[in-house]
Amino acid sequence: MQAHVHPIDKKRLEERLVEGKVYALSGFVVRVSEGNYMTCSNRFMMYIGSQTVVDDIDGDVDSIPLHRFDFVDFGDVSSRNCDNSLLTDVIGQVVEVRPIQEVLKKFRMIQICSLRIEDFSGKEQEVTLYGNLANDFYAEIREKCRQGPVVAVFSGMCVRYYKAPTQESQSISKLAQELRSSWRTIKQFQSLDPFESQKNTRFLCRASIIKIDCAKGWSYHGCFHCRRSISGDGSEFWCNRCDSVNKKRKGPVWWYKLDAVVENATGTMNLMIFAEEAQELIGVAAEDLFDEITNENRHTVPDAISNLIGSTHAFQVSIDDRSLGFVVKWVLNDDDLMLLKHSSSSQMTVGGDSPLPEEDGSSSASSCSSAYGNRTCLTFFDACKPMSDKMCCVFLLEIY
Repeated sequence: MQAHVHPIDKKRLEERLVEGKVYALSGFVVRVSEGNYMTCSNRFMMYIGSQTVVDDIDGDVDSIPLHRFDFVDFGDVSSRNCDNSLLTDVIGQVVEVRPIQEVLKKFRMIQICSLRIEDFSGKEQEVTLYGNLANDFYAEIREKCRQGPVVAVFSGMCVRYYKAPTQESQSISKLAQELRSSWRTIKQFQSLDPFESQKNTRFLCRASIIKIDCAKGWSYHGCFHCRRSISGDGSEFWCNRCDSVNKKRKGPVWWYKLDAVVENATGTMNLMIFAEEAQELIGVAAEDLFDEITNENRHTVPDAISNLIGSTHAFQVSIDDRSLGFVVKWVLNDDDLMLLKHSSSSQMTVGGDSPLPEEDGSSSASSCSSAYGNRTCLTFFDACKPMSDKMCCVFLLEIY
């Protein structure tokens, strides 16, 4: 069974619980799972809060396994494309590991490690790891592959369908130049004509949040995949955009919908901040805040949201096609702004198929560049939705 810990109790539990030890839990709540990013198939979830009591269990507890996996056959992986209701576990022999490469995500260079595994029937599956997980895996697999064949377990993965990589390249310095030229003041935003502005044009603006209007609420039930509002008939919910493609109806997700008033020296304006962009600012998933309020106080601003008032941020903003209002597409943090400031000398190229140089004495298992064409690929994104890098685990098993 999967467990959920409210953010306000997270620190207490982190200091109390140690991975590998066994505990007796009491005073928790059991609810039906939301059905998104589940690590096991149990439809119920434990909700651990301040009232939960945690007691150590001493003695022989070897009968309780530390790990459990629900392995998916490689032939069934493609049926899970974009289905994040239950994360995917696979096992296979590592037959190829490609060198670490860098890809551009927003304004950040993220390192990836692409590899190929094979099951006992000879079926092959692509796997892509991102961020720190990619680097840690690549460092360990190089040593393991020198010693002999290696079987790996990849747990807590998402499935995505990828087209062949494009050959277009773009330098960070060019992107930085475009971003730097897009700074606007609020006064300049107010003079924009939405009917004359080019579609999908984005601008940067630094402003302080002075008010969050919750007259129409601060959240909405939306599609897990595209974030748009979902339809319902009282008993079922569906997304008019995604369900016709996926042929499956997913449970709705609570997303943020913040109508913020921002201000700088040139004036004030309204910004709509949705979903992940709002969650990045607040630091808590929207569904976690519902534990703090009742139905009668749904329009009351929770403390985690009201704490944003008075804070200053750099927003990337575009004009919404339907409402013609301003919508936040990206909230730049201090690292992003530092990269933007000092990236004029950066000349890293993105999108080409040339691998990074291998180190001397590297294993023959890491010899090919990434060119896997139109395939389903098991992926772990270190910046993926509400997941953290600890939800994906890789276990290497040596064959003797």
